[in-house]
Amino acid sequence: LSPVCLGSLRRAANNLLVKDTKFKVRKTLSHSLHEIAKILGTNLTEEHLTAPFEAFLKDLDEVRIGVIRSISQFLAVLSSETRTKYLNILWDLSMEPDQNWRFRQILAEQLKDLATLFSVEITINTIVPLTIALCDDRLDCIRKVAVKSLGNLLERLDAPESKNAHESLVNRIRQFGTHKKFQRRQLYIEICEHLVDSLPWSKIKSEFLPLLLERHKDPISNVRLTLARLCKNKLLAHERFKNDEEFFKWLWRTLKMTQVSMFASFMTPHELETRRNKPPSQQHPNNNNNTPTTYNHNNNNSECI
Repeated sequence: LSPVCLGSLRRAANNLLVKDTKFKVRKTLSHSLHEIAKILGTNLTEEHLTAPFEAFLKDLDEVRIGVIRSISQFLAVLSSETRTKYLNILWDLSMEPDQNWRFRQILAEQLKDLATLFSVEITINTIVPLTIALCDDRLDCIRKVAVKSLGNLLERLDAPESKNAHESLVNRIRQFGTHKKFQRRQLYIEICEHLVDSLPWSKIKSEFLPLLLERHKDPISNVRLTLARLCKNKLLAHERFKNDEEFFKWLWRTLKMTQVSMFASFMTPHELETRRNKPPSQQHPNNNNNTPTTYNHNNNNSECI
């Protein structure tokens, strides 16, 4: 068969599946559309698959979820010019009603990949606001997923030409740490937990750590509990921080045992008893400052979390 005949057969078969009256047939194709696009390449995908892609996005939810789940992979095959045309679709998905909250969550899971698909300018003008909107979503499960992409986004904007955008994003993240809603302040601690693994320690220390440690004074116990979990399970045990004596002094000076109940929540009875029996100068090997860390075990005003 000639290439023209093959092309006609391919279009006919494709249209037949896309317009099949059985939604299970369309569902199967929608879940595999991104794989077909990888095989066909950019030119053939833009010629034959963009129309089915757009049709599936308007189909039944059972069909829509197939293309939404792999939307970043499908867009990666397209050219930059064609890819830009679908930015509005990303915003539409971020504003799905709560009965389709999983669509927002699936989009949030792909923010990390979407940030690498577009130019810096589009990333600043569209992907950053989209990410912040999902970080501030009504549902906690979506917020927790969306914040995982912030480290990659900060890295993408860490360049001289995007310095202002980088600073703006840092300030927007800090706003979570001082938000009037305790859930957002708690979210700030979770953001810092993810940033620890993706950003240089110097940036975390200068841009996020001071506000993070201030949360030990938070009036809401859940916020302090989240901070205690981060400090004990992440910061104190992280390989990157073991040699930073200044940081350890700062941490232990800030989180004194006026908040001992937070750390006690994550210690075994043996660990807690050992720590209580040690003199203040031996509470931590890096605690060489002249101000001793004292533990007040008889303070009835100390809140147990």
